[in-house]
Amino acid sequence: MNFWEKIRSLPLAKRKAILWVIIAILGIILMNWWLKGLFQKLENPELLHPEIPPVNFEKAFEDIPEFHIPSELLEELEKAASEENSISEEDIEQELK
Repeated sequence: MNFWEKIRSLPLAKRKAILWVIIAILGIILMNWWLKGLFQKLENPELLHPEIPPVNFEKAFEDIPEFHIPSELLEELEKAASEENSISEEDIEQELK
């Protein structure tokens, strides 16, 4: 008896089970193949988009000058901000009316 004839002679439930097992095995094989390719591309980002050049952040930021605020100016700004944010009880009562 031929292999295909043996399968055709099986009951429908067994044939469906065999079909789903084959589909599951193929799915696992294809998923494994896809994941291997994905991990290879993630390890080498230039493979994802070869037309985009890689960025060297150290080189990109070396032209930016350092920014320093004198301590006297910082103290003045903090004092002005605290005066601006300080609200008296009278101001609160007037706002509520």
